[in-house]
Amino acid sequence: MKFHFKLHSQSDAQGDSFALLTAALMHKNALIIPLLRVVRAPYLKLRFMPTRSGGMEHFMSQINLMISGNITIDDLVFPDGRTAMNNLGGDVIYASVCANLWIDGVGALTRVAEDFPMEHLETLRKLGISTEGMPIYPGQTVWDWCLYEYDGRRRWIYRNTQEDSLKRLSPGVEDIPESYYAAKLAFIAAQDVPAQAVISRHLKEKGIPVVMDLNHDEVERNLNLVWDEVLPNTDIFLPSEAEAQTLTGSADHEKNAREFCKKGPGIVIIKLGSKGCMIYEKAADRVTYQPCFEEIKPVDTVGAGDSFCGGFCAGYILTGGDVVNAAHYGHVSSSFTIQDYGSIHVARHTREEAKARLEAYREFLAKRN
Repeated sequence: MKFHFKLHSQSDAQGDSFALLTAALMHKNALIIPLLRVVRAPYLKLRFMPTRSGGMEHFMSQINLMISGNITIDDLVFPDGRTAMNNLGGDVIYASVCANLWIDGVGALTRVAEDFPMEHLETLRKLGISTEGMPIYPGQTVWDWCLYEYDGRRRWIYRNTQEDSLKRLSPGVEDIPESYYAAKLAFIAAQDVPAQAVISRHLKEKGIPVVMDLNHDEVERNLNLVWDEVLPNTDIFLPSEAEAQTLTGSADHEKNAREFCKKGPGIVIIKLGSKGCMIYEKAADRVTYQPCFEEIKPVDTVGAGDSFCGGFCAGYILTGGDVVNAAHYGHVSSSFTIQDYGSIHVARHTREEAKARLEAYREFLAKRN
């Protein structure tokens, strides 16, 4: 196995330290991750990252997309008594895995609790997703049961004894690695709204365009914060239908989008669940409705909205900011997620498969029009 190191050394002595560390790494591969967490000297910059092929031969030179959010462990219980335990979940994961379906250089930003199953981090690295922005914090992982019923309903039961885990584990500015500031775009997924306000303002000051989603449970008790601090620092706003209605009190999607744009965003995409989405572009005062890829039958819709957001962000980068075409990537990403339970199964699909389905989705749109 080959590792590619990048060294910025200020002295021969520091170079000697690097040589010793390299020898240790090559001697005991199991020590790689712990050592890299400990060694954070300013003169020593070590990074290696696998590609989507699973190999570790390619050096990741730049983060293209930063994705901030929460991470969870989901234990699934099906109506027939089957279970699927220890599934990697959370908005940062669904969005990252789906963005990674299209582009390299996806960096996940979240806080990881000390009891988190660390094998999941290795899974993300093997997929080519950077975990450099996933520091370990004291406390409990957000761990939950998801109970599925025969009629399609599902119930979430949070297993934590620490009720504020989501808030405590929402990432902050201090968690952002220096390498993530090279990102062309930052997606702030649903999380603690006060944390979103702080991180969006910081990224805006750094000149990184911000794409924003919200946590529906957080919106009602943070209405003023969303209007006064989150939206002014947001470039592209991606609320759900329910979140948009909670913010405005109106069910008129087009009116809501224009109201949001008065506070800062230039683009609003309201996610409409199984009905697709509505896109509003302020500069052109243009509204576009897009359906989901209805030819793909859903097995489980958990994470579909986060998957849309991750795919949209990747598409936005790939298309140079073509919002309508970028949304195609979002719908296709969601179509992969809903085909099975959990998040990581999406990574079984290749980019070639994703591109083929993108073309199929566009043909589907053409037939509808």
